[in-house]
Amino acid sequence: MRFRFSLQKVVDLKSNQKSQAEWMLAKALARKQVEEQMLDRLEQERRKLRERLDHSAQAPIPAGELAELGRYIDHLDGMIDRKRADVDRARKAVDDSRQHLLDRSVDEKVWLKAREKAFERHRAFVLKMEQQDIDEMAAMRADSH
Repeated sequence: MRFRFSLQKVVDLKSNQKSQAEWMLAKALARKQVEEQMLDRLEQERRKLRERLDHSAQAPIPAGELAELGRYIDHLDGMIDRKRADVDRARKAVDDSRQHLLDRSVDEKVWLKAREKAFERHRAFVLKMEQQDIDEMAAMRADSH
């Protein structure tokens, strides 16, 4: 007697949902990494410009270039602020994706456990039927002797 779980389609759906949640977490992690790298590049560029401004005391820079550097640093500060917000959103998306994956994993585990319990009941039933058949054959042998 072959085991067939009547709710196997639900188990398959839950497994697919978990796989999709894993994929979404991987995508969120990749996005966070990109955002953090972009922020890092902006901050490096700002540091280089700050160093250049700091060195201007030793090697004079024309006033026009100095003003342009100041405006560009201000522009970078705005870009850095926006990128930090992007990084924060990306980190929140990772946290949300992790929680979603955890929820899907628990959901899948519940259904896998239900299938396992159904299989154990099936196996117990099959063993009981086999034992009844063996007992019946033994009784028939005993009657024929």
